[in-house]
Amino acid sequence: MRNPCSECLVKVNCTEICPDKTNFQTLLKNAVEQFGHGGHARTPKLESMYRGYQMLSQENNGDMVRIQIRRRRVREPE
Repeated sequence: MRNPCSECLVKVNCTEICPDKTNFQTLLKNAVEQFGHGGHARTPKLESMYRGYQMLSQENNGDMVRIQIRRRRVREPE
């Protein structure tokens, strides 16, 4: 899975959460739930995958917060 913002040309000026970003968020949420719960035997590989998806999810949440902050700044000029 790749973060759609990493390939976006207008990333620094983005003020709207695009459908690709929303889809990426949903995929990450499902991956974290699948590897985090689910009663699977905790193997080092599953633990590694869970932590990787969790870190991607936190990065994605940070991106979404920054987009929302930019949107507020554009709508409410100082």
